[in-house]
Amino acid sequence: PVIWLENHLARWEGTVILISHERSLLNNTVHEIVHLESRMLQRYTGGYNDFERIRREKVAHQVKSHTKQQAEIKRINKFVERFRYKATKARQAQSRLKMLERMQPAASVIEDRTISFAFPQPDPLPPPLISLDQVQVGYDGIAVLHNLNLRIDMDDRIALIGPNGNGKSTFIRLLAGRLKRLSGELTKSKKLKIGYFAQHQAEELTANSNAFEHLKLLHPNETENRLRAHLGRFGFEGERANTKVSNLSGGEKAKLLFCLITKENPQMVLLDEPTNHLDIDAKEALIEALNEFEGAIILVSHDPHLIRLVADHLWLVEDGNCQPFEGDLVDYERLLLKKRRANVSRNATRISSSKGDTNIKRKQLGLTRNKLSSIKRRATEAENKMIQLSKIIKELEFRLTESETYKKGGLEAKTIQKELGSTKKALFDEEAAWLDAQETLEAAGLRLK
Repeated sequence: PVIWLENHLARWEGTVILISHERSLLNNTVHEIVHLESRMLQRYTGGYNDFERIRREKVAHQVKSHTKQQAEIKRINKFVERFRYKATKARQAQSRLKMLERMQPAASVIEDRTISFAFPQPDPLPPPLISLDQVQVGYDGIAVLHNLNLRIDMDDRIALIGPNGNGKSTFIRLLAGRLKRLSGELTKSKKLKIGYFAQHQAEELTANSNAFEHLKLLHPNETENRLRAHLGRFGFEGERANTKVSNLSGGEKAKLLFCLITKENPQMVLLDEPTNHLDIDAKEALIEALNEFEGAIILVSHDPHLIRLVADHLWLVEDGNCQPFEGDLVDYERLLLKKRRANVSRNATRISSSKGDTNIKRKQLGLTRNKLSSIKRRATEAENKMIQLSKIIKELEFRLTESETYKKGGLEAKTIQKELGSTKKALFDEEAAWLDAQETLEAAGLRLK
């Protein structure tokens, strides 16, 4: 769904006003960011990465200007205090005072919210942490996933990909011990500790209890100092630890869940859509924490940015199977398009074999041989252009990663982003033309060879 939305918005010719916590979506679909800051709207050219870079430079400049001005004010005040009552220097001292009065204060430094997660490091365990041999898992005796033959080691960082409703969350629940296998062997290391995060767990938090009380309930024998130290890792310091759950935002509830699942220093964390209620800053903090974590990570997410930066391997969950996927998210997107094309071709073959004489169908559709030949040529041209446009898109996206692109006020970056948007639209048009041609040929009982 996210990939489709990115492509759709990138090709959309109308105005788009978008509020999102998805970095990838903002980078690939917008040319301007409007940021609410100090009760004012600030406009930045480019996608989210451009906004972040320009704002960082702006903060650095403000800090430098503010520091320089404070040093100058201190120097002038020192001069005035020293010489204001001396006849020979009194006039100069008064002049300095007037200079201070006229001095425009440097812009106040932008408050940079620092959000941090810090997962405790686990004790190492020998591989494998978990192994599955011919495992089936499902609900009410009906298998959703079949013949699972997999193993997970301590250094594995795996993202589960695949269509919704194909069993990604089911697989996570199996590993977490929330679902029993229907058959096969599932072996876990005896000392393995697992931290399991699922978004629905936020609903299980007690509204009238605070963060400290939740942690104390799970670890009644732990000292208060240790519990509060662990809460502090996730931003629940001091009085924040005493805030009732009912007064926490969705993102703060998610942070509390991260805190609860990692108290026992798990060797494996299972994360099912962990960023749904996190803003971009909190997501970046989570990514940093996961990259510093030395245990195994199994991740389900619709956030491409999170997957790219955290996962080393992709496992495809589809059609009752879960198996390693050879490639990255770009390869997976291409696979989806390839399957879409294959479905069109299969439909064409099925119709061709199920109906009689294709000449009758051509006449019914008003298609002459010349028209059919023209449609075939258009389909071939569209396919060739799709290959060319895909290469151009890849080159433009690479140029947007180079620092040289953002010099001279980011004008080149803005030009490239506009070109990228128009190229993606052209690719969409060619894909649509190819599909239209295939559907016409399909209706005539033919297919493009």
